[in-house]
Amino acid sequence: MIQFPSLPTKMEHALCAVLLLAWALVSVTTYWNSWPPDLSALYLAGRFYASGQHDLIYSAIGNLPAWQAELDRFEHPDAATFPYLYPPLWAVLAAPFSALPPTYFFNGFYALHITMIAASIILAYRVVRPQIPLYVWTVASLCLLQVSLILELALLHNQMQISVAFLIILSFERYKSGAFMAAGAALALAASLKLVPAVLGLIFLIDRRYIAALASLSAGLILLGASIVLAGGALHVDFLDSLQMVSGRVSIEPINWNLESLVVQIRSLITGDPLGQIPLSTIRIPKPAWVAITNYALLLGGIALLLHRAKGQMPLQLMGLVLISTLAAPLAWIYHYLTVLLLLPMVFRYVQTGRALAILVVFGAASSIHAFELMGRIAPQVHAQSILGTGLMIALFVMLFAKPIKPIAR
Repeated sequence: MIQFPSLPTKMEHALCAVLLLAWALVSVTTYWNSWPPDLSALYLAGRFYASGQHDLIYSAIGNLPAWQAELDRFEHPDAATFPYLYPPLWAVLAAPFSALPPTYFFNGFYALHITMIAASIILAYRVVRPQIPLYVWTVASLCLLQVSLILELALLHNQMQISVAFLIILSFERYKSGAFMAAGAALALAASLKLVPAVLGLIFLIDRRYIAALASLSAGLILLGASIVLAGGALHVDFLDSLQMVSGRVSIEPINWNLESLVVQIRSLITGDPLGQIPLSTIRIPKPAWVAITNYALLLGGIALLLHRAKGQMPLQLMGLVLISTLAAPLAWIYHYLTVLLLLPMVFRYVQTGRALAILVVFGAASSIHAFELMGRIAPQVHAQSILGTGLMIALFVMLFAKPIKPIAR
């Protein structure tokens, strides 16, 4: 069995700080002054709210040209955007900052998000408390982050999923430390950005930590109330209509790694019915009832399995719930698995060192840009990148929960 040498505490902390700082500086330099398509949606939504054009905030869902006139104002060669699909509260809060030049807004978020990722590595270590030194965890995490397309796309888009991942890991670090009210509040804040993290509150209920659950519910209601007061009811109706539009379709594209897309593509391969004209573009089809039923059955079955297999193992419960709730979501873009990537070195806690290293290498390789490009050249009748990515996450779930798992002694 491989043994990692221990270092004096001060030396280990200094080494980790240097590694994280060096990574952060390289990352900031790489993305500084770039135009991130996803974060630009928040910036533009803030501009629309500030200028009173509230009807435009959610208008790009299914009609992206509705925003083209505003994009043309910036005369930026890389100016592109995604539709805005966050709760109205964040458009209101972004409005005062939308008066800034866009690069100021984006650079501020790059500094914040890269700091959050570095902090999340240390917080994840405190959540898992593996029986390996902190410097080993830090090196393993940084190698995974650099190799995987998950982080590359998250940073390319300056995605708010980075904030969500940080808040989730912060929540369960506080939970592990006994600060239950802070844990609940942090999870509610994550859920106010993207709704899926609300599922993780199941851990509070299973553990009968009702203070954490109540804090999460209370903070969530406060944020919802603030959103309605500040943004008004009409924008919330638009938001709900947008969610209904998204959830009512199956989105089949290379970077959507979810169960719905997977089962539709597998059916196409089995029956020979083409999904569309080859080469395939992005495909969005009305969601058949059998797809919805299959998706929810797998979601409920997965939750039941992980709660049984990982009883009393909070880090495993967290990893499992993040995996299954993301897989079952209508949209599971690659970067939605950032929390999984940050928690993945937990395998050192549950399997022997050699096997843990093999798992990290395989996961990093399978989620790399090279694997993505390779899969794009095979099976043109489907988006093979999506099948590989979704299959990778399912394989990780099965590996973790196929049988009861306990921490190993080192």
